[in-house]
Amino acid sequence: MDSDLEGETLKNASIGVLVSSLLYFVPGINTIGPVFGGAVAGYLQQEGVTGGLKAGGAKGGLMIIPAIPISIIAGALLADVPVIGGLLAGSAIIVAIVIVGHSLLLGLGGGLIGGGLHSFFSGGDQSSSDSSGEIR
Repeated sequence: MDSDLEGETLKNASIGVLVSSLLYFVPGINTIGPVFGGAVAGYLQQEGVTGGLKAGGAKGGLMIIPAIPISIIAGALLADVPVIGGLLAGSAIIVAIVIVGHSLLLGLGGGLIGGGLHSFFSGGDQSSSDSSGEIR
């Protein structure tokens, strides 16, 4: 794959991270927010299901970027809690790992859905296009 494709994958995954991060703050949707982020990344990838999985997985991996500062801030805030503050502060990184794992798995599923939706709405098989991108 060429560097342009990888750049597009990174851009689409970053957009998916933004969508997921915003949806984490919406009550009731926050649990499945990574699915929507992965679906957006997969749809924007415009490579069908395989490209959707790649973009959704990249989105899940990139979720480490917002998870680390959030866990550091949460750890710092929880460290001052009497009696169990140290335990809560130490577990903040474990919570960050769980969030990233959750986002990775659901992002892969969302990428699959988004890539499939793009294939469906663009007329089906992505392999029938030539190098110019036109459907034969």
